[in-house]
Amino acid sequence: MKIICIDRNYDAPGDEPYDGCLGNEPVLFLKPNTVLQRNRRTFFVPDLSADFRFGMEIVVRIDRLGKSIARRFGSRYYNEVSTCVSITEYSLLNRLKKDGKPWEISHAFDNSAVVGKFIPLSLISTGIDNIDFRLDADKQTVMSGNTKNMLFTVEEIIEYASRYFTLSTGDLIFTGAPAETVRLDAETRVEGYVQDRKVLEFKVR
Repeated sequence: MKIICIDRNYDAPGDEPYDGCLGNEPVLFLKPNTVLQRNRRTFFVPDLSADFRFGMEIVVRIDRLGKSIARRFGSRYYNEVSTCVSITEYSLLNRLKKDGKPWEISHAFDNSAVVGKFIPLSLISTGIDNIDFRLDADKQTVMSGNTKNMLFTVEEIIEYASRYFTLSTGDLIFTGAPAETVRLDAETRVEGYVQDRKVLEFKVR
């Protein structure tokens, strides 16, 4: 199983128009499956540094094998959706970017992502392209978004990614966070919602 991620799939306030470093194509990167936090009740912040920030994004799970998938057929390759809360160590990220070095270790380290329960798309009347989602910390919303604002749709991501990687059953696609990441203190209770359905809950330690 592999995790395919997209960089900056939403316009952030104040950003210049962003088309990625490949023209109009999405910018993809991979994470190992060891990023997945197996204990979904508690999120243990690793002892790497102090500048950890949390982001939330919609996730789809691939349910059939595919290669070089045309965009119009992309919807045939998944039927469930969830959300993910992931953590990035920003002081390390900024240092690596400044030095022009790969920055995977700042956001793809062990146990750096919690994926929620998956919901069949058949239960979401709005479809994949108009899903509200939000991240609550101690009952206060700290991040929210809607998939209608993605720069690249799920089908476009599948089409592009499958040019280079064979998509396999169980692969996850992280579609990008809609806003700047947020800092969360220890003992914070975190909840993630897709529409009005709570799909994940954990405490930061």
